[in-house]
Amino acid sequence: MKNPSSKHNLFGLSSDHSRVGGLGFGSVLPGVAHSGSGGVSGSVYAQRRCAFMTGGLGLLIFSFFILRGLAASVISSMMGALSADSSSLSPGGGGHLRMDKFPESFRIAVIADLDQKSKKENGKQWFSYYMTATVKRHELDASSSSYEIAWDDPAEVTTSHNEAGRGCELSELVEFNDQLFTFDDRTGIMFEIKNTETSSRSAGTAAPMLVPRHIFMEGSGSVNDKGLKVEWATVKDGLLYVGSFGKEFTNPKGEIVHKNNLWVKTYSKEGVVHHLDWSDNYEKMRHTLGYDYPGYLLHESITWSPHHRKWFVLPRRMSKEVYEEAKDEKMGHNTIVVASHDFSEIKTYVVGPKTPERGFSSAKFLPGSRDSVLIVLKSEEFSETGVQKTFIAIYGEDASGGWRELLKETELPIQAKFEGIEILI
Repeated sequence: MKNPSSKHNLFGLSSDHSRVGGLGFGSVLPGVAHSGSGGVSGSVYAQRRCAFMTGGLGLLIFSFFILRGLAASVISSMMGALSADSSSLSPGGGGHLRMDKFPESFRIAVIADLDQKSKKENGKQWFSYYMTATVKRHELDASSSSYEIAWDDPAEVTTSHNEAGRGCELSELVEFNDQLFTFDDRTGIMFEIKNTETSSRSAGTAAPMLVPRHIFMEGSGSVNDKGLKVEWATVKDGLLYVGSFGKEFTNPKGEIVHKNNLWVKTYSKEGVVHHLDWSDNYEKMRHTLGYDYPGYLLHESITWSPHHRKWFVLPRRMSKEVYEEAKDEKMGHNTIVVASHDFSEIKTYVVGPKTPERGFSSAKFLPGSRDSVLIVLKSEEFSETGVQKTFIAIYGEDASGGWRELLKETELPIQAKFEGIEILI
């Protein structure tokens, strides 16, 4: 990963706002009309009629409370069923429920950040690779499974949008509001990917394409015209959270220039953006893990778990030294950080082998797993040679709360740096 340039001009782009209606629950309570009638006081007829009316009214009131109790019970059961396993909700908050049981196959997609290789030969367009695959799960016994992945042919997605001659360096892939989004970490543009079902052209479907939807800006959103270097995105409580690498921007001496990349954005279904200062959250993680400044953590994979109600953070780089670009390429790690919603409680776990050249670039929970199975990408990049590689792995939570490998790191079929993964189902 490279530090972003601190001065660039950025073109304007309008946001695409979608309006979403809501449903509400209401109740209409039955009214009881009373009509009086004349009668002889103390007559048997009047007493019997009065007794009948009183008994009937009592029965009506009794029935009303019984029915109201049943209705409340039904509504409570319905709401409980919806919220009992919040991990069954789609990651993008689109409103549709995922299957209750752990499925035997999944469709996934990945997106590439080719860095400066993304510029096409004509000099007028920039491109990335979008690639889909099928993940098959085979149950070995009641508590373990094996996995295999079959990749489709990759598809090129292109754009003419760029900043200072660079563009389409796509990081992260996330479903939100029934749309699949990816982010250019040079311009800050959020693209929607259309025609996402398969990257293979042999299927006869329409080719995947990029449609710009929004530009996220650095810092508080009003400090300059630099687009956010987006590195991670996740959905929490109906909002899309979008963040950068979570480290101060430093000069070659390690001195802090600015902290714009410590800000996180939330994006609503209506297209409303709020800017959140996450400095404390990033600092809590760094201090807990023992990487205080000038040491650092670099982030490209932060995922919210609706089932655990916790953040799952897989740092790409971890170093106790001053940031140096060449050295940073070999600071990859194999640590999973699990934090409470406010980062007041933080735990760490080690999973799989530590390969210094490889760092986490994206992770998602498999649907139906109650957020106990993670599918992850780890990538390598060497600036001197230009070589890029990506590996995919699957981790499962064990009984003790730790994590173990279910699918060992396996290289993707094309040499490129893929920085986003999402479950398509």
